Amino acid sequence: MFCSLSIQVENRVVLIVGGGSVGLRRARFFEKAGARIRVVSLSLLDDFSLIAKEVHIGCYHENYLDDVSFVVAATSNDGLNRSIAADARNRGIWVNNASDRTDCDFHIPAIVDYDHLSIAISSEGKDLEGVLTLKKRLQEFLHD
Repeated sequence: MFCSLSIQVENRVVLIVGGGSVGLRRARFFEKAGARIRVVSLSLLDDFSLIAKEVHIGCYHENYLDDVSFVVAATSNDGLNRSIAADARNRGIWVNNASDRTDCDFHIPAIVDYDHLSIAISSEGKDLEGVLTLKKRLQEFLHD
């Protein structure tokens, strides 16, 4: 079972393995909160260069976990994502496996910001459409 909480991530290193749109979305989430983004991928979207403090073009290696607080495994290879998750857990690092919601230590919520409020919406990865619908409704309600 998951619980909702806010965590200080400013200046913490977040490893994103995978340079596609899913990894970029999750990297933006952490970067907005002040985390330092380290990305590893064989190829990556250009926008990573705008937010990543470290970019490594190549294959994932466990050494990339050094000094990392959180990991996002967002490759297109489910087996590699599971291996990355296992490596992270062996080091006591929380991981989000983007290809398997049951293999996550945390889920990344949809966020609605309004003045000094921050509202997080999550379905623990079970209902992305419902989360996005609620997010849109809350944004419309708060900004009317």
